[in-house]
Amino acid sequence: PFYSEGDFHDRMLSILDKTLYSDIPFFLPSFSDGNLRLMKAITGTLANSSIPRLQVRSLCSDWSVGADKLYQLLNVMEAVDLLRIIRKEHDTKVKTAGEKLFFSDPAFYTVLGGNIGNAREAMVAMLCTAGGFLVEAVKDETTGDFVLSKPFEAASNHIKIEVGGSSKSLKKADFVIRDDTDYPGDRTIPLWLLGMMY
Repeated sequence: PFYSEGDFHDRMLSILDKTLYSDIPFFLPSFSDGNLRLMKAITGTLANSSIPRLQVRSLCSDWSVGADKLYQLLNVMEAVDLLRIIRKEHDTKVKTAGEKLFFSDPAFYTVLGGNIGNAREAMVAMLCTAGGFLVEAVKDETTGDFVLSKPFEAASNHIKIEVGGSSKSLKKADFVIRDDTDYPGDRTIPLWLLGMMY
């Protein structure tokens, strides 16, 4: 809500720091400087990576942390609404880094100079979740990005979507969500129109 008040970039970075330094440690039984550095590494990876995934084994090895601690950190980062973990379709594992991992607030991609493709997907995931949809990653990503469903709906009511820029193709999805597009068309929905669900 403070976008028009000025110093947006600095204020967003302050929110990130407060979340990492104050909010998350409050919810953990034990917390170390190494955990903080690991979370900073996770946010840096998300901001700069073209593929929004974490390699759990690599992170555990690089940071000398157990997988259980990493999953605990990710769960708390999701619980305080810093991260949005997108699980693969029908995945019920409790301990997971997800199929895709985004900032809950897509504005962090702009503030941290992140990947525009990830920012688009993060925006779609945020808006569809706000619209009451369960957002999951498709099993075969050559067919689309996300599967949207409402709780307790039949599988035939699931909607497969692809997300991208103004020239993004439909692939095998039901709809393509396009950024930099003014008007809806045949199975094409402008990204801005999803804002009506927020």
